[in-house]
Amino acid sequence: ADQGHAAAIAPHLRAGDLVIRDLGYFSLEALSQIATRQAWFLSRLSNTVAVYSSAEASAPALALVDHVQPHIAQQAVGELAVYLGQPRLPCRLLAYRLPEEVVEQRRRSAYETARKKGRTPTQAYLHWLQCGWYLTNVRLAVWAPEVVATVYRIRWQIELLFKQWKSLLHLHVLKGTRPERIKCLLYGRLITITMLMPVCAYAAWYAAT
Repeated sequence: ADQGHAAAIAPHLRAGDLVIRDLGYFSLEALSQIATRQAWFLSRLSNTVAVYSSAEASAPALALVDHVQPHIAQQAVGELAVYLGQPRLPCRLLAYRLPEEVVEQRRRSAYETARKKGRTPTQAYLHWLQCGWYLTNVRLAVWAPEVVATVYRIRWQIELLFKQWKSLLHLHVLKGTRPERIKCLLYGRLITITMLMPVCAYAAWYAAT
């Protein structure tokens, strides 16, 4: 499972690195480790995580959807300073109001997923799907609220790029067992990628112009 590998990146982080995570890798412990190493994170928020407005242990968890409604009633995005889970991890919470057609599509997908598992989605979860939820420890002075979701979309572009490398260049297919052979295969393909990417970028730019 992706969550089991969520913290594997921590030993490799340097101060100032940015880690972008989808829900499959959501882990409060991993996010805390990223922040401890003076790195930055941007992640979707799981609806199973308790969110608090205060670091005080006695503070009650927020009814999040109802709490953000006033903030997004007149604008597309609302921002809150919050604390997550029992570690009380401090971060920024961004709630994006989604178009009604997007909300309906998300709810249809939720019903279909629940049906396959023999369940029925709860009203609380259907309510939750009204918004796009993002977490980050990047300061407001660096990223305005309107920018966060745009930056998050980069993660999907990166994933598509790796899928292309795997499907076209078979980056993940290695034959043989000798370390020298494995290194040659990897370095050869990486060099090919390094040469191809500027050509592809130029071709895309030329086609657009």
